[in-house]
Amino acid sequence: MILDAFRPEEQLLLRCVRTEPEGEQAEVIRVLLTSPLDWNYLLETTRHHRMIPLLYWCLKGTFAEYVPEQTLESLRTGFRDNTLRNLSMLHEIKSVTQILAQAGIPAVPFKGVVLALQAYHHAALRVCRDIDLIVPHQYIHQAKDLLLKSGYQFHREYVGADRSALYQQGSNAFPLVNSANGLILELHWRLMPELSIDSDYFWEKAAPQEYSGAKVLQFSPEDLILLLLIHGSKHLWSELIWAVDVDQILRHTKDIQWNRLLKLAQNWRVGRFVKVGALFCHTLLNSPIPEPIVKHCKEDRVAVALCDRAQANTFASKLGEFSGHWANYQMREGGRSKLQYLGAQLINWKPSSRDISFLPLPKPLHFLYPVVRMVRVPIQYMGGLIKPRKRVKQIYHDR
Repeated sequence: MILDAFRPEEQLLLRCVRTEPEGEQAEVIRVLLTSPLDWNYLLETTRHHRMIPLLYWCLKGTFAEYVPEQTLESLRTGFRDNTLRNLSMLHEIKSVTQILAQAGIPAVPFKGVVLALQAYHHAALRVCRDIDLIVPHQYIHQAKDLLLKSGYQFHREYVGADRSALYQQGSNAFPLVNSANGLILELHWRLMPELSIDSDYFWEKAAPQEYSGAKVLQFSPEDLILLLLIHGSKHLWSELIWAVDVDQILRHTKDIQWNRLLKLAQNWRVGRFVKVGALFCHTLLNSPIPEPIVKHCKEDRVAVALCDRAQANTFASKLGEFSGHWANYQMREGGRSKLQYLGAQLINWKPSSRDISFLPLPKPLHFLYPVVRMVRVPIQYMGGLIKPRKRVKQIYHDR
């Protein structure tokens, strides 16, 4: 694993992804901490990648003497605030799943604070933006109505989404807000609508697990790994925490049937998403992925190029607009999958900031934005195609 291309602060963050670094890893951390560091940059970067709790957990004991007190206090405050927020989310998940269970509606909380417990065995070690909850499609409106009666309301930008067939065709969740505590809950009825993922498959293997005294349905570890790899690649691994989640679950899960996962992904036409994710985690974090699987993934030259691009942009301030769309387009295999992606961009119910900046319209004419998008997206893609492509230095796979 070659990390020398990164700044010392970035190398330090990459070394602190383990909850308990030992041996050579601990010694490398000590050396980095004694080198000149831009602590403000380290805090800013760590915050962007949602890793403040993990960095604090790693540094607070053995390495605390090497960290400026002001920096350590910032990390400590971030850890404490995140702990309180995550415990509040965990309590909310218990409450909501009980409400739905009493009505006979199965629900699986995924990502978020439940993922923190699965990956790190500690609710406080992951920064979570909201609560993600999925119910079977046939129960979505019943579940939504129950939550609205229980103190939730639609996020102000999505009021009326449940009455829009166009929104429900192109999306996968209703964003709700708890009016009492402000927590955001995304109520899903499917997973990643622009991809051909069979959501019913995940329900078949879901099983109850106990977390903090409450039993909740959970996807199997293998299925969770598959989802996380697809999700991270979909966003070109722009947040390091996604890769750390995968790394931690891989280290806690035995006998992963990688060939079955790859075959399943191929059947759903998301094989390249899984390959890019596996390569990204293996080369950047040394995640325990069998060498034959790594070799198989490297046979896909597009996957290797996308992985190199993602790693080169790991600590970039922002992925370019065209680059993000073009990478997502390349991730699709086959004409049908590529057309599905373009279609999902066109029928998105809510106009994006790019639509509005492309052609500002008064609010009464916002219904025209699907047409605006049909014009904007091809122009955007052509811009990405004819723009000179910057050569990415392949620091991980040219070896």
